[in-house]
Amino acid sequence: QIGQMRKLEVLDLSLNAIKDLPETLSSLSCLRSLDLSWNKIQRFPRGIEDLKSLTVLELAGNDLRRLPDTFGGLSSLQVLNLARNDLLEVPASISGLVSLVRLDVSQNRVLRLPTEIGELQLLQVLDVSRNRLRAIPSRIGLLRNLIVFDAHSNNISRLPDEIGALAKLERLNLTHNEIAGRLPSTIGSLR
Repeated sequence: QIGQMRKLEVLDLSLNAIKDLPETLSSLSCLRSLDLSWNKIQRFPRGIEDLKSLTVLELAGNDLRRLPDTFGGLSSLQVLNLARNDLLEVPASISGLVSLVRLDVSQNRVLRLPTEIGELQLLQVLDVSRNRLRAIPSRIGLLRNLIVFDAHSNNISRLPDEIGALAKLERLNLTHNEIAGRLPSTIGSLR
């Protein structure tokens, strides 16, 4: 049983045809990195929020439609890759991921980002490209450590003034959107 491997730190099960994971996975208290990318997972693995040592979670290329509110309990998580799934939203509980440095939710069907995204104070890379976003929440301006923000290929029609508060931003990609009219004057504050 996988739950018996109590010293396991890295588990890579990528590129398989896994649909479900055993609940005993939550017993792997030393697990730091879990790669479940490119499988057939349709729901967030049960008990995964109990993995308090987890810093890297790769779930790209699955069939996830939603995330449970409990996943915000992964307070040590630094890298979360949810690219190429079927997600319609990023839940407000994302605010619990206080150690997150990189978040990739590209190539999903996300319609909006929660305002709570502004609470991810350590976030440096945010990729929300190739979704169905219509707007960027104004609280994006609270992400003072953001270096890369990729929101290309969405339906964004305007930028919030608060985008100018992203003082550390080095790369901003907003190609293939519906931005029309004037850009916020605060965009000149980006260095």
